[in-house]
Amino acid sequence: MKFSQKELKVIYWRSRERAISFLKNDLPRIQQTLSPSRVKLRLMLFTSALKKPIVQLHGVKLRLGIHLLALASVSYHTFCAKKIGSERVFTFEANPALSSLIKETYDLNEVSSNEVSSNFENCLVADHNGAQTFYISKAFWGSSIIPSPSAAPIQITTRSFNDELKRIKPTFLIVDIEGGEWELSHYMQLEGVRKIVIETHPWKIGEDKNLLVEKAFENAGFKKISDLSTDHHFFYQRHA
Repeated sequence: MKFSQKELKVIYWRSRERAISFLKNDLPRIQQTLSPSRVKLRLMLFTSALKKPIVQLHGVKLRLGIHLLALASVSYHTFCAKKIGSERVFTFEANPALSSLIKETYDLNEVSSNEVSSNFENCLVADHNGAQTFYISKAFWGSSIIPSPSAAPIQITTRSFNDELKRIKPTFLIVDIEGGEWELSHYMQLEGVRKIVIETHPWKIGEDKNLLVEKAFENAGFKKISDLSTDHHFFYQRHA
């Protein structure tokens, strides 16, 4: 099913309303009946609706023949694994604080955790194999390679993006890396990739750099599909 931009916005705002209602009305009651880890999980899943609607992916055809590489949250991984099979979805998540919630998220969505675990790695992607500073924000979705006064710096393993691309050979790429797309745009080689969903972060990297990130995808032969894009969530596609 293909959603128009107007329909996506309606779904998004309804999701926000449900999330706000949950935080105000349901969370205190749930806290009395669930373990802290389950409350944290549910809070993570519900508050994601405050940030962006995953339903944007519903307008994109996920075919069984694709291999997907996600530089994004486990929510994307789980959603796509349900659609095309977990053996075809590969995810890199830099925030180690989310790792303990990943298996439970898979189990709740009846996704094979064994297959997913082999395709998931807690690390950064970069232009090299090694290590890099990553800044952990109290709001987990704000964690980034970009320094912030309120974020805690940690050292985390990096994997070469281009090496992993050659290994996995994805045809679909999802990118939500909180400003890291600026660095990515300098070294990415996108051989074999046909579709990209990306969230850009001009409030982190600035409008000028944000425009250059968009230009980098266009220079690589990708066309922005307006019907499936919003202000900072873009769907790019190119043909062989």
